[in-house]
Amino acid sequence: MSRQSPSDYMRQYHDLSVRAFGPTGLSMTGAVHVTRYQVAAPLERDRLIAALKTVLKIKHTPPLHSNYDWFAFAPGDPIQTGEPFYWQSIRRAFGFKGSPSEMRDVLRLACRLGRIGAGKDIAGQPSAAMTVADYAKQFFSLDCNGFVGNYWGLSPEVHQSNWAVITPTTEARVLKKTAGGDYWNGWGRAAVKTLDYIPLTPRKAAREARSGDVLIIHKDGVSWSHIALVDHVTWVDGDQVNWRVVEYGESTSEAGFNTSADNHIKPFRTVKLVQGPNKKLGVGYPDGNKFKYLFAAPNSQFPPATIGRCGMAAI
Repeated sequence: MSRQSPSDYMRQYHDLSVRAFGPTGLSMTGAVHVTRYQVAAPLERDRLIAALKTVLKIKHTPPLHSNYDWFAFAPGDPIQTGEPFYWQSIRRAFGFKGSPSEMRDVLRLACRLGRIGAGKDIAGQPSAAMTVADYAKQFFSLDCNGFVGNYWGLSPEVHQSNWAVITPTTEARVLKKTAGGDYWNGWGRAAVKTLDYIPLTPRKAAREARSGDVLIIHKDGVSWSHIALVDHVTWVDGDQVNWRVVEYGESTSEAGFNTSADNHIKPFRTVKLVQGPNKKLGVGYPDGNKFKYLFAAPNSQFPPATIGRCGMAAI
């Protein structure tokens, strides 16, 4: 079975259909477009959790970054499902790292809890938005490593520098600090499991390029500033390829999505791949003060992220 393309996965963020139920069981539907870049929404996240604790009669919850539990609603609840919901889904959706499925689940929760609709929610707090589309537009977003990690079913929170280069010393330190499943310095369980797939292998020639490969941008010869995917790769000649770049490095508009003005699915272009300044990192192409290195896709057996990461729903 062939893997979904990066551009098709990106389209899920821009045409996310939602069917949910409000506090009284009233059906609520809508289509969502996630277009914003790196907008965290901790205040709304906390208000949703406050309403959730009221419904579930929870007194205390562990810190979200280390809470790998799930919860479900009682039989007969207006949400009309007994399926599990995950705390990590809530954390990522409001922290510009969520998958389309996680964002959909959080929108379903927001409807059930009265965060979407008129008046006040079930905890007595003013509702945040009238529709699912407005709620998503206010509180959901994504960023570059979030999209790449999600597409490969890995952690969306590993910094792009670590996808390119991570030393054995750094990896050993992370493993030591997170032994037993502990959270340390941004390394949660999904990020630690992603260590099995990084750093990526540099491509050494244009003929090696494949759809799903990873572009990692080195800026001013100093910092790794961005990460993206390439899609629908074809070879033009010995050192040229035609492809489109799929990335989430800035916001885009709903009207411009999937057009030549789109900032997320770029138009097809032909590029000449050359040896980079750091010969150990293979080929890529210059772009002003940046060099865009091409790396082979991770050897990930996981499909594009839905709920959970690295093959585990709770992490």
